[in-house]
Amino acid sequence: MPKTYSRNTSKTVSAAENAELRFGVVFGTPSRHCDGSGVCIIARVPVLERWSIPCAFVVAFFSIWEDGHFVFRVPVQEMTDPLYQQHFSNGFFLVEEAFEVPRWMAKALGEIKIAVPAGVYRVEQRAFNYLIHFNLLQNN
Repeated sequence: MPKTYSRNTSKTVSAAENAELRFGVVFGTPSRHCDGSGVCIIARVPVLERWSIPCAFVVAFFSIWEDGHFVFRVPVQEMTDPLYQQHFSNGFFLVEEAFEVPRWMAKALGEIKIAVPAGVYRVEQRAFNYLIHFNLLQNN
């Protein structure tokens, strides 16, 4: 039976039942105006396309895995060479400042509140995707 996660409610969500969510991500550190490493902004892709921000963003996909991790899947074709060199080239992704998954995304996943602590996370390179594996923090 897959693990379930809850958010101080009687509602639980099976990790296996969650589909991928498409979103845009700007890498960087929020307190440094998206300079540095980590996740600076997560937003719906059309919103990022309308904003006039100087930072590059990639289209990525988010899902929760049965083993209790949540994963950003970044298609290889979305990753520019400079972004790859800055954030993925050593096989790890540095998160300098903790970040929280936006409310719209958490709601789409059954109202799970998800926060990612600062740290170093493994990047798995596959043929067509980069997978960033984060620990899923439970809010019980």
